[in-house]
Amino acid sequence: MFHLPETPVNGRQFRYDVFVTFSSQDLNWVKKELLPLLDKHKLKYCIHDRDFQAGKPVVDNMAESVYTSRKVLAVMSHNYMSSKFCRGELEMALYRSTEMGDSSVIVVRIDGVDRSKLPKALRNRTFLDHHDFTERKNWEERLIKHLKPPPLDKNSEKKNSEKTYSLLRNVSEA
Repeated sequence: MFHLPETPVNGRQFRYDVFVTFSSQDLNWVKKELLPLLDKHKLKYCIHDRDFQAGKPVVDNMAESVYTSRKVLAVMSHNYMSSKFCRGELEMALYRSTEMGDSSVIVVRIDGVDRSKLPKALRNRTFLDHHDFTERKNWEERLIKHLKPPPLDKNSEKKNSEKTYSLLRNVSEA
């Protein structure tokens, strides 16, 4: 069963800013390069080795992580592409992105994995290339720009509370 998410975005609720899907063989890169960056920018993230519930089926943990996170960040590598669990998380994230009509999937390439080895849905998308020395110079800034939640729109919050008040008033008058 899903826990109640906390952060409303476009009428949807999310518990995490980002679910980070990665091969456990790439854990050193994730801990050294990625997680300190997410912590520095106060982003709420979900990672499998810390946040998956023990005893719960892996597929259920994957689905909950994908659907309760505003973005899904795939740490793409040779290790990632050879892991059926990683591929499963990515397929679920791509399905969710198509289903919800959002651009929730972000890819950062950390080694020389060939673009033609990526799933067809990702081959023509732009991705952050940490492996490329030239692109690495500004990858952090670009990544944070994609992961930061949009600013809350105070006007839409006010309109929603006015609609709720109006509905409640009409119900109580009936």
